[in-house]
Amino acid sequence: MPAGLSMKELTIRTTRRFPPPAAKAWSLICNSRMDGSSTLLFKLGVPQPLRCEIPEGQGGVGCERECVSDQGVVHQRILIWEPEKCLSFRMERTDLSFQRYVREIVERFDLVATYAGVEVTRTTRVWTKGRWQPLKQLALFVSLKQVHQYVFQNWLKTAKLGATLPESTSPTPT
Repeated sequence: MPAGLSMKELTIRTTRRFPPPAAKAWSLICNSRMDGSSTLLFKLGVPQPLRCEIPEGQGGVGCERECVSDQGVVHQRILIWEPEKCLSFRMERTDLSFQRYVREIVERFDLVATYAGVEVTRTTRVWTKGRWQPLKQLALFVSLKQVHQYVFQNWLKTAKLGATLPESTSPTPT
C-alpha cells in the first residue's frame, strides 16, 4: 500500500520548487489554466484539470475557489488565506463521479521561500465512505497523485515562461 493510505484518511503530498517570487506561485494557486496535455490516466477516465480560480476575483477566508475538470466542477470553501504562505480549502460540493464514495476532501498549499526559489507543498486529505474503502483509497491515491504532478508541471511551465495573470484576477487579501 502507498504511504499515507489508511482506513480513515488518505493523505497525498507533493512538493515542487518554483522560481521566485512567491507571488507568482501564489497567483497560479489562486487562478490558473492547464495546457491541455494529456496522460494515460486521464485517457483512462481520471478527471483532467482544466482550470482553478477564485470566481469573486479576490480571495480570503470564506470565499469560494472553483476547480473545473473535463468531467465536472469542484466547489471549495477557503479555510486559510495567508497570501504567499498558505492556502487551504474544503470541498463543499461536486458533480464529479467520485462524490458517491468521497465523504470529504481538504487541501492545503504551503509556500516556503528558499535561496533557490519557492517550495510549494500540496497536501490533499481525503475521507472515503461506503464499502471497499482500501480499494477506493488506492484508486484515489494514484489518481490524485497524477493530478498533483500534472498541475505542478503546468504551473512550472507557466512560471518559467514568465507568464503573469491580468491585474483583475490577481488575488489580494481581504
